[in-house]
Amino acid sequence: MRSTYWAPASGSTSTCGPSTRRSSRGTRRAIAASRSGSGGTNKLNADYAAPPGAAVHAYVEDLLTYANTSGDLPLVLAAVVHAQFETIHPFEDGNGRVGRALVHGVLRRAGLIDDGVIPLSTALRNDVPGYVEALTQYRYTGDDRLAALNDYVSRFLAYVESATVAAGTFADAAIALLDRWRGALDGVRGDASLHRALDVVAENPVVSTTFLAGQLEVSPRRAQQLVHQLQNIDVLTPATGKYRRTPLYQADDLLTLLSFGAEAGPRTRAPLLERPDARGPATTEDSSDTNGTVAPVLVHRCGEPTPKGPCRNRVPEAGQTCWRHPVRSTA
Repeated sequence: MRSTYWAPASGSTSTCGPSTRRSSRGTRRAIAASRSGSGGTNKLNADYAAPPGAAVHAYVEDLLTYANTSGDLPLVLAAVVHAQFETIHPFEDGNGRVGRALVHGVLRRAGLIDDGVIPLSTALRNDVPGYVEALTQYRYTGDDRLAALNDYVSRFLAYVESATVAAGTFADAAIALLDRWRGALDGVRGDASLHRALDVVAENPVVSTTFLAGQLEVSPRRAQQLVHQLQNIDVLTPATGKYRRTPLYQADDLLTLLSFGAEAGPRTRAPLLERPDARGPATTEDSSDTNGTVAPVLVHRCGEPTPKGPCRNRVPEAGQTCWRHPVRSTA
């Protein structure tokens, strides 16, 4: 393993990212001196050993200087900040989450996103080997440093593009679901509070009558009436799982969509969610329906073996596997 340390950029002529240098220490000595590593069970067999703790403060200061003064394009800046932070690896745990949060911070400050975040973690999770390989090459400071940097940035931009597409797909499915709910209200008698209750549920898929009353500024009795009306049009059902013994109600379709969004792969289509009616169970032929009638629901499970039993991630069709497992062989 080749150990890479990050050096402060003062005096550096680099135009894209802080400077890097190879450690003069041997690999085993570097590992022993490091605070943490990644990819192994301990510091001696880790795929990557972080710099010594005494060097971290200066490295972070240098990273902040680059982030605040660089003229790089926002997406390039976000890519390099992420990789450099993961290379510093300042914490024993949580470096990945903080590194992804920094990406959103850079994009938010540049005005590329306003509300919410893109599902970057899902995009990275769908290509773990490629992501690790790109980071490893980025950390190598040999003759091909520029090529490694370009390859990493190109891969990172592909991950951002994939995450952006996934966010758009999810948003389209959520808007379609809300439109279907609103269409179901057309034939329901009620005042404006029912429509406002629907807006509350859209943002809070698990609610109680007390919470709903507070959000709408109505009496608890009126909130209970609203819950019953939303149950009648299949928007809410009594809560299940760990909430089944509490007076809570949940929007199953929205929770299914949220679960699907967390588990989807890069080529997974947006779900069309089922609304029970007289037509009976949904079929794949219903997938083109856009008028609020029956459409497929994610009722199938991946089923691939895991140390804790069959995988229970939801998939659109029987026989398919989720993003955690490779495609089953048809041979």
